Amino acid sequence: MSGDYTVDLTALTDAASGISGTIAMFDEHHVEDIDCPKAAFGHDRLAVAINSFCDRWQHGVNCLVKDGREVAGRLTASVNAYNHTEQSAADTFLNMLKDLADSTGGHTYAE
Repeated sequence: MSGDYTVDLTALTDAASGISGTIAMFDEHHVEDIDCPKAAFGHDRLAVAINSFCDRWQHGVNCLVKDGREVAGRLTASVNAYNHTEQSAADTFLNMLKDLADSTGGHTYAE
């Protein structure tokens, strides 16, 4: 029994689109883009530490982007599955009505 269960397909589509938009921004701006020459840090060990941090940060961002793409893909697949199921149910119902009309000589019980 489904009770009051509903699915807001627009919200699912918007969520997938929002995630994809955020991912597109990450694709345009990489952590290494904030990199600067070692001399700008004034200390070699600090520059090495910052470079190491940025490398790890980029790795984390890459993992988040990969996961985000997966989530957006699954949300889109869910919307497609709901739409397909709804269309299949509507087609089945219309075919049943057509079969009923055909079996009653074109008259339905509602007439």
